[in-house]
Amino acid sequence: MHIISKFHDYYDRAMQHGQDLGRPFLRNQDAYDVSRTSSRAVPVPAYLEAVLAELRPAMPALAEYRKGNERLIVRPGVVLFAGVLYPCAALERQPFNIHNGLLYPASLSQPTPTWRLVYSGDELQSLLVQWEERPKSPLPAWRATRHGDWESFMALRGSKKWHGWAQEHHCAILSVGGSPLTIAVNPELHALQFYRVFTPEQAYQELDMFLGGLAAPERNTVVIEDKYRIPQHGFDAQSFRKDPSPTRAEKRAARAAKPARSDSLT
Repeated sequence: MHIISKFHDYYDRAMQHGQDLGRPFLRNQDAYDVSRTSSRAVPVPAYLEAVLAELRPAMPALAEYRKGNERLIVRPGVVLFAGVLYPCAALERQPFNIHNGLLYPASLSQPTPTWRLVYSGDELQSLLVQWEERPKSPLPAWRATRHGDWESFMALRGSKKWHGWAQEHHCAILSVGGSPLTIAVNPELHALQFYRVFTPEQAYQELDMFLGGLAAPERNTVVIEDKYRIPQHGFDAQSFRKDPSPTRAEKRAARAAKPARSDSLT
């Protein structure tokens, strides 16, 4: 696979191990604001609207934890990579101040929010449990979601439901998420911390196999029957088999054919 792109991504360095110039990957980017409050000055292509209509209901609502003088915002997102779905959770850790029961943003001198993307349901669960165990604040610990929603959402990892759609529209990489909600074609995977899922070499190989399937979608594996393969390797029908055992009649005939044994010396 030969990548043609205006930007560099983390898996591009795998090309130093070799690349097939006859299999180009034209990595052009497109992004559309699909939030419900968007005026959509730029219309979203119909093929993206179709997949978005199926992905959006599967994404849980935003979750918000508030403990002490910090809050943790958890936003759902998905990456469709080489026809396989990888749900994720974007964690944003923000400092805040409370005055008379109202929430105010922290001063600009405070550290900027910390982002982390999680692609594992077990890792997300352990991180949320850590926040639940912290001392409670006067504000609710969380809102607008349930654990079950996130568990079923993260369990979609590895789904190939949209593999046929990705092949039909030659869409190797697609992402949905962020604030405002955005659907992007060929996004930068390093920014999405996709290296937590695949190493550069693994990601490059997955894309190469996906594009190879697009180049020859109707190619089927030819199965050669054993009766034709055996002679090609210098064997015959009796190779690796014992000779058939003689019957009783054959044993008697063999004994009768033997010369009589003489006990006398001449």
